[in-house]
Amino acid sequence: QKARWTWSWSNKVRRVRVKNPQIKDDNYSITDLTWDDFEEREPWWEEEHKILGVDTIKGQRCFVVESRNIINPKYYLSRRVTWVEDKDFREVHEEQFDKKGRLFRIIDKDWIQVRPWNYWAWSQWSSKTLSTKVRTIYQWYDWIFDQGFSKRWFSQGQLRKEFIWRKAKNPP
Repeated sequence: QKARWTWSWSNKVRRVRVKNPQIKDDNYSITDLTWDDFEEREPWWEEEHKILGVDTIKGQRCFVVESRNIINPKYYLSRRVTWVEDKDFREVHEEQFDKKGRLFRIIDKDWIQVRPWNYWAWSQWSSKTLSTKVRTIYQWYDWIFDQGFSKRWFSQGQLRKEFIWRKAKNPP
């Protein structure tokens, strides 16, 4: 579990802070998305999946997949229904249902293919939690991959250094 802890520098308190995401339905940062949505869910062994059919969304042919948690009987969702693009298997739309089976949250995911590596990466998540009417738009941009960072870059000491290791191009 400790491997999943998140370490970050806080300018507000001027120190390194740690977040231990043990509660999967806790909000991620200041969004209405959860730690489970971003990094904690392990669908290959925590969930049972069933293909409900084929549909088209955002002009893309998708498999519609229902997923139910089989490990935790107190899991905060009864099920998730995900539209998975059938060529590259990217999730493009997700609907989450609360424990009573009511539609709880909708997440739309946009992707870009990053050159020259041709890796697929998220560009934006647009989420709406229906019970609170809160919308979160989470954006990623200017991806780079395969930079050969060493372990020293991921230490508390490195986080304390106040410098920009690279300037992002064209922020939204």
